[in-house]
Amino acid sequence: MKSALSKLFRFTAMKIFVLVFLLSLSGGCISVHAQARLKLTIEGDKFFINSQAKFFVFASYFDALDAAYLESDLNYLQAHCISGIRIFPNWWGNQTYSNHTLFDSLGHIRPERMKRLKTVLEAARAHGMIVDITFTHETVKGLDIAHYKKGIVRTVSKLKSYKYILYDLQNERNGQRTYLSEKDIIALRGVLKSIQPGVILSASEAYEAMPGEDSGFVSRTGMDVINYHEPRGGKWWNRTYSRAEELRTTGKPVYLGEPGRWKPGSSLIAADLIRAITEAKKAGAAAWTFHSEASFYLDHTSLLSNLNPLVEQGFLDSLPAILQRTKWGDN
Repeated sequence: MKSALSKLFRFTAMKIFVLVFLLSLSGGCISVHAQARLKLTIEGDKFFINSQAKFFVFASYFDALDAAYLESDLNYLQAHCISGIRIFPNWWGNQTYSNHTLFDSLGHIRPERMKRLKTVLEAARAHGMIVDITFTHETVKGLDIAHYKKGIVRTVSKLKSYKYILYDLQNERNGQRTYLSEKDIIALRGVLKSIQPGVILSASEAYEAMPGEDSGFVSRTGMDVINYHEPRGGKWWNRTYSRAEELRTTGKPVYLGEPGRWKPGSSLIAADLIRAITEAKKAGAAAWTFHSEASFYLDHTSLLSNLNPLVEQGFLDSLPAILQRTKWGDN
């Protein structure tokens, strides 16, 4: 009996040692697999997952519905402390129209694309990740706003059982090509909340919008989240703290949904991204996105193979330690 207890004790101690060792290697980021329940909620200006407050780090994963290496991509992101993915179900290829979008020109759902979207959602859940579903009308040929809104309503209706989704009703809704009026956003909010009262809604703003402008927009439209695409001019990463701090005065979660990204010819370095996420977390933002065009076209390549080794991979390799050592706002 004593021998059996001794073996059990040694086995349990070894498991604890291994867990602590893995946590030390990962900077406090512990992998989460096969989540039977994953529920995203809001309390005050924070996101909660399964009733626990968490600072979320999203990664751009725009072409998710065509991703050839979905599982390995999510494994890679999860191992680097990414806790959410930002996907575009109406994404196009090389900015040309296609029949691979979730909506058709009448706002009807393509069944095979909905099936694929649910596959992506299930894969995210299995990795403990929440999902930002960002809608776009300009990427669907012939889709007017009336039918676009119908497509959104149909989508949310079909995804009611997935409780870990954050919706963006229109990417950069204040742009000329991407414009969606406040009136349309308010109407959508009313319908969607009647279908699913707990649905989490946002509508991202960009194009040099200042924090005060975005805060006013969110207040007028009743959005649940401030989904801010900050101006990227100059050394934008040095202004992350002040912008997030100003946005927090609304009392709603601040989601810095699309900061600057590296691209060929860019002077952006890993240290700039490190500064941005550090300042976002220090300021008490609810979430920040690692934005990358590596996810724009995933039909035949993995996310990792598209990342810049020095800047993007370098940042992700540093991310676990950054998150562990950075205090979150006033927590």
